[in-house]
Amino acid sequence: MKNKLPVPVCMAFLTCRVITNDVNTQEDLLIGLPRAYWTRTFPGAYPLNFFIRCTSAHGEYSLEVQLQNSEGKVVWQDGPSTPWVMIDPLEMYDFRMKANVVFPAPGIYQFVLVLNGEEVARQRFHAKLQEVPAQT
Repeated sequence: MKNKLPVPVCMAFLTCRVITNDVNTQEDLLIGLPRAYWTRTFPGAYPLNFFIRCTSAHGEYSLEVQLQNSEGKVVWQDGPSTPWVMIDPLEMYDFRMKANVVFPAPGIYQFVLVLNGEEVARQRFHAKLQEVPAQT
């Protein structure tokens, strides 16, 4: 029987408009931290970046970001095809992911970070209907 790896500690799980890199310091730069997606029609796709920082890890982890509706049903999910390797439990590991998130309807959602099938973080996110301005 395969031993189950310890669940890493998630230090950051953020949605961003853009993740770039400072050429001088090599630090990640997070631009725009949206809390909602506004659109005139649903379903709608919204390009987002996810910044994830974990520690206390002991090996290779499958990574998935899920979008759950208010009932907890997974309505969208994405993740890399290869595992996230985090060998040293004393190190901090950063992961950046870009995705087109599909929101099926207006409402309150949760982004959920799942590593090896275990939830490690979640954050609330809104999808809102943007009214079309009246023609004058």
